[in-house]
Amino acid sequence: MAVKKKSVSLRVIFPVYLLSIATGLVLALLLFVGVMMLGQMAGIYIPANNAESTLLREKEAIASSSPFDAALIPQDCTYVLISENGDILQSSMSEADQRNALAYAKDQSMVFPLRTGSYMAVERADGTCCIIHYYVIARYARPWMNAHLPSINVTALILLAASCLLGCTAITLLWARYLSGQLRPILSASEKIACEDLDFEIQPSGITEFNTVLQGLSEMKQALKASLLSQWQLEKNRREQIAALAHDIKTPLAVVKGNAELLAGTTLPETQREYLNYIQKNSVRIEQYTRALIEINQSDQAAAARPVHISGSALCQRLKE
Repeated sequence: MAVKKKSVSLRVIFPVYLLSIATGLVLALLLFVGVMMLGQMAGIYIPANNAESTLLREKEAIASSSPFDAALIPQDCTYVLISENGDILQSSMSEADQRNALAYAKDQSMVFPLRTGSYMAVERADGTCCIIHYYVIARYARPWMNAHLPSINVTALILLAASCLLGCTAITLLWARYLSGQLRPILSASEKIACEDLDFEIQPSGITEFNTVLQGLSEMKQALKASLLSQWQLEKNRREQIAALAHDIKTPLAVVKGNAELLAGTTLPETQREYLNYIQKNSVRIEQYTRALIEINQSDQAAAARPVHISGSALCQRLKE
């Protein structure tokens, strides 16, 4: 019986799975961007370009203020005010940063390492020059978070990796559940065939390759059913033949036993009496064997062998007889 159902091939399913993974990664990226924007709006962290953007907005005010107003300098920046002669008039920098600032004032094309920070020169109307030192790096808004938590960049990478992993895991679990459902007809059919329960209808799957397997199981089920019916019929015939044969043995055995009993009532020589005892003894054994054969034939299980202890001398005597 053919297994029919509208189905798709694994060659289509796998590209769709990869596309769904890519979609999940895009959604995870959007989720990450949304979380980072919420964190910035909530004031949890300060973006990397915050100081530079603030300085660009306040640059004109810093240049035109008279006298110089240090309050215009953002809190996360340091400054040094240099006279026209190159003397330091006012500063909130460390000595190392002051040296870099003086060098930058002479050559504003200088580039410093990222860990050193960046500098911005503001030419003031009174002829002085304000060199402002700032860092282009994202950081937490609270100092204790910067001291005790991983850097905001590391935290962002962790969040990005976690969101991507979560998205891929969720999509993979959904696909695993789908494939498990499509495999269920194969597993169900295999279990029933293993239990010799062949009176069932094989349910189709939604995957072409799985339906091919189910078609093979259906054909195997039909062949196995026919084979088992044939075997059961042969077994039934065999039992009937054994029962008939055992019944037929009873008649000549009864004649032998009856004649042996009649002879036992007559006067016989010693030798003939010994032969008659052999006949009677073995007639009883044949009767026992016939009864055991009938019992085994009526039962689904063969007679179980039960070991018994016997005397060695008795066994030798029986073999001698």
